[in-house]
Amino acid sequence: MAQNVTAELSLNRILNLIESPCETASLDFKETVDITQCRDRVEFAKDVLAMANSGGGDIVVGVEDTTRRRVGISEEVSAALRDAKSVNDKLKKYCGGFVRVLVAQHEIPDPVKGRVRLALIRVPRASSPVPAQDDGICPDPTNPKKQKWIFRRGDIYVRKGDESVKVDIPEDLHLGQPSSELGIEAARLVIEAYTQQLEKFISHTLPPVPPNEAPGEMSGQPLIEALLADAIQACFKYKVFPHPLGPISRISLSASRASISG
Repeated sequence: MAQNVTAELSLNRILNLIESPCETASLDFKETVDITQCRDRVEFAKDVLAMANSGGGDIVVGVEDTTRRRVGISEEVSAALRDAKSVNDKLKKYCGGFVRVLVAQHEIPDPVKGRVRLALIRVPRASSPVPAQDDGICPDPTNPKKQKWIFRRGDIYVRKGDESVKVDIPEDLHLGQPSSELGIEAARLVIEAYTQQLEKFISHTLPPVPPNEAPGEMSGQPLIEALLADAIQACFKYKVFPHPLGPISRISLSASRASISG
């Protein structure tokens, strides 16, 4: 095991990675990332979750993603990425300890600067899809009084090409996981995420409804819960997952209002 870890974080490995012709689902180049800053930390956590959910991979910091120019990392970034424990402590809020990265730094030759320091973050493969464990919120740089949402608790991200994208349909989970590994746990995570969205939408949209005294009729909260279950079943049956909530939920909620008012 120790030999495998050493090889995964070796100087030879990072030299091979930076010679790759392009970014992929398992390889991401970053010019810089300062995980002491909220925006960088949240975006970095999103990429780590996406990569872990897509079979694992490597993030190289200190290389421009378009030109492959080796710019190196600053002393501040080097200090923030000094070891795996420091990085995983910063990620724990969003990864919940389900994804723990490995970290190494290497100095490599550079024709312009002589030598530059790069950071290598090795992201392990998650055994099952890991959703965000907390909301990814940062101050809006254009208006510090406002908050900018990067992702929400329960969102599941995967790599699609060289991008980290949110899962909108269950098929997206197949991007990084063999179909044999996608079972009850994966379905449960997706269902929970959409259930939370639907429940939040309903709680903010529908006023409290008193139970109907008429025997044999369903109304009030039982009716809403039944319609919620129907909406989720419809999403999976027709493979339509609007975000945050789209036609299926709106149709169901419209039917709910009609039934209640009737």
